[in-house]
Amino acid sequence: MGYLITQEDADFFVAKKDVDAFVADAKKALTTLPAWCHRGYHDRLQSLSDVLDCWSYQATLDAKGNIVGLEFLGEKLLEQPILWDAVAPLVREGSYLEMLGEDGARWRWVFKDEKMVEVFATISWG
Repeated sequence: MGYLITQEDADFFVAKKDVDAFVADAKKALTTLPAWCHRGYHDRLQSLSDVLDCWSYQATLDAKGNIVGLEFLGEKLLEQPILWDAVAPLVREGSYLEMLGEDGARWRWVFKDEKMVEVFATISWG
């Protein structure tokens, strides 16, 4: 089973100078995961696309090679916070990914002070 999620919004940026480190840190984070992304497979991952595919994401790059967008292509919440914790120091301050859970829960993974913070939506009745 698992908890179904969709991406609702994003503002995500990693500078070109940090993309290689982003790939290395995302790849290293895979070694901490259970078998949903086979451990022996991560050694063959080389490119940004390869690594993000394993995490069920696709990056958008600008003409300079900066990561200017990220799209979740998967269906389930797995261990994505492990990825965001690993790469957070490389992600531009204020970047976020906004997610919606199958039960209506809405949250953002926000990058602040070189860390990822989960921020959950609240509803106020006026």
